Amino acid sequence: MSNHGYPLIFLPDLIGYFCQKTDVIIKVLFFGMSKDVTGKSNESIELDAQLSVKDFEELLMLKYPGLKDIGEFAIALNEAYASGEQLISNHDTLAIIPPVSGG
Repeated sequence: MSNHGYPLIFLPDLIGYFCQKTDVIIKVLFFGMSKDVTGKSNESIELDAQLSVKDFEELLMLKYPGLKDIGEFAIALNEAYASGEQLISNHDTLAIIPPVSGG
């Protein structure tokens, strides 16, 4: 299975939460302060099961605790802003979009 040049990261199972194991590989893009916190502009992540955007956000903050310091950030799923209940599918692309300030 090709990882398209991105490092694969394996997140732990959510014990008792999923009935069926399904491999889901996604690409995550980091912008602005989220790029600074993670030290990455993108990464491929292999999940053991399909997750909602909200569940993925919680797992991402466990992996990168510094994201909590950013405060709220938006998540785009396949180039459209996502709601927390939307499900992430195999080969989806998520973008972490922190608040933007300017003057």
